[in-house]
Amino acid sequence: MEPTSSRYWRSSKDLHLIGRQCSCGHRYYKSTNFCTSCGRMGNVTEYALPRTGKVFSSTVTYSATEDLQLSLKVPYTLATVELGGVKVPGIVDGGAEINDDVGCKVGLLGRTSEGLAIYRLVWEKLLRYAMPKTAAKDSNRQSKDPKNVGIEGYGVYAPRFRISTKEIARVWGAQDEGGQKSLPGKWDDSGSYAMNSALDALHHAGVPGKEIGDVMVGSESHPYAVNPTSTIVGELIGSDEAASDLEFACKAGTHAMRVLAAEVMANTIKYGLAIGTDSAQGAPSDALEYTAGDGAAAFVLGNNKPIAILEGRPRSFCTDTPDFWRNEGEKYPRHGERFTGEPAYFRQRGS
Repeated sequence: MEPTSSRYWRSSKDLHLIGRQCSCGHRYYKSTNFCTSCGRMGNVTEYALPRTGKVFSSTVTYSATEDLQLSLKVPYTLATVELGGVKVPGIVDGGAEINDDVGCKVGLLGRTSEGLAIYRLVWEKLLRYAMPKTAAKDSNRQSKDPKNVGIEGYGVYAPRFRISTKEIARVWGAQDEGGQKSLPGKWDDSGSYAMNSALDALHHAGVPGKEIGDVMVGSESHPYAVNPTSTIVGELIGSDEAASDLEFACKAGTHAMRVLAAEVMANTIKYGLAIGTDSAQGAPSDALEYTAGDGAAAFVLGNNKPIAILEGRPRSFCTDTPDFWRNEGEKYPRHGERFTGEPAYFRQRGS
């Protein structure tokens, strides 16, 4: 299976995969200049592949080696997906049958023995929902003005798995009014959420990844304790200008928007990419187990043709209120309890 290195995603504004076509007309997906049809070398051109296709063949795998901890993910479905005149192999998240429509996403393939996360192309059965139109095609948007800094486009990603909060309450013998929360699948973590939401945001904004001057990722559940998530996103989209991670309970992502908006206002960058991503860390039976789910949201900030303008000077309100924390090495965060309502939540919300 081909890796999802950044060059496969930055071939055009719409971030397609790359196919190859020989001068003899034969098309293929592998990254080689040798044509297996006519036997010639070097007579190939690249072209953009769509990010959706149909399952041509599939098989379920019930065993795997320990490499990249794939043995922890069995059973999983291997499939060949037909798109743009070529057949692309890969893993299908959640399974799929022949002729099912699938779309590609970035998934967590596994981790090396040293703990390095490896992200690869994963296919997912398409859900029928309306995609946001590409913002760049909207002629009614405001024209460029250095004062009109705002959101150029946005993208979201949430894993497809859900659990009812009533089921959680039943296990703990509690009462709950009902609802659902998202759960991570076999190929998900906060890093893959960030990358998928970033791809959608760039597509919606109509902005090439190489024009992003700063990538900021806010999270309480970064994949690494020491190694930024933002550089992984930057490599994927083709941006190498600047990148940094933020960590702040409940507001790391919005603080990234504030900082990047200020950078655009100062004309130090053309576009910035702010991402908020998390994988729920609520302890068993804790209130967070009912309310905190998985997912990410990404926003492209700029002043070209924003769909929403940030009026006034971006400001924030912060206090050192020890209501919510997780010490180094602890698996779950804890609550200060008596601070949770007042002065923590209600004072911050009222400001």
